[in-house]
Amino acid sequence: YLTHTPDGALIIAWYMPIPDDYSYYLRVDDYKDVLLKTKGAYDSFEHGTVKYEGWDITAGTATVSNAQQYDGQYSMMLQGATVSRSIPYLEKGTISMELYPTSAGDITLSLQAAYSTDINRSAPINIVIPAEAMMLEQWNKLEIRLDLTEEFAVCVTVNGNEIIPELNSAVGNYICFVTMFVGGTVYVDDVLVVEELDAEVYQQSAVAAVMQKIAAIGTVTAD
Repeated sequence: YLTHTPDGALIIAWYMPIPDDYSYYLRVDDYKDVLLKTKGAYDSFEHGTVKYEGWDITAGTATVSNAQQYDGQYSMMLQGATVSRSIPYLEKGTISMELYPTSAGDITLSLQAAYSTDINRSAPINIVIPAEAMMLEQWNKLEIRLDLTEEFAVCVTVNGNEIIPELNSAVGNYICFVTMFVGGTVYVDDVLVVEELDAEVYQQSAVAAVMQKIAAIGTVTAD
């Protein structure tokens, strides 16, 4: 069942007769933030492995390395690799990352509505970054600003220099996967996904309705 405390925390309780015949309680402080704040993703590669940061390796070599780092002690090293990461449903927002190439090879980013190793099958946005033309052997900032809600607008820059992406609105108007195809060797750090919500509209509709239902449940005392 659900209830909430006088100080505003959400209490979730459930009973497990098998295997241990216990009742469990979960307290969620600041649960309003889960509903009202922006959603996104962040990878710093400080947590041990590529897998634990959420990246799936389908080809080549991908590992956490301390050879280069934009922030912290580690980054993700890709060598002739294909890697993919799921992200929260994104229609409007920003995807950014730091890239450090150490050997020649283009970088292709496939921003996909559904996962596929075929970049042309499920990607509303494909971006090809020619390493020699666009990036130096240093940390380079890639930033992708997108608004797929109405005008299907996408702006891609590397170090402030614009790259024209390949767009396919027929595939979908949202992003759920980021897939990278790397020909040479490149280090990746500070991957950041930030969703921009129309907060007033969102809060007044779905979020407001959920909050009202939770408030109607009643409160529970410390006892």
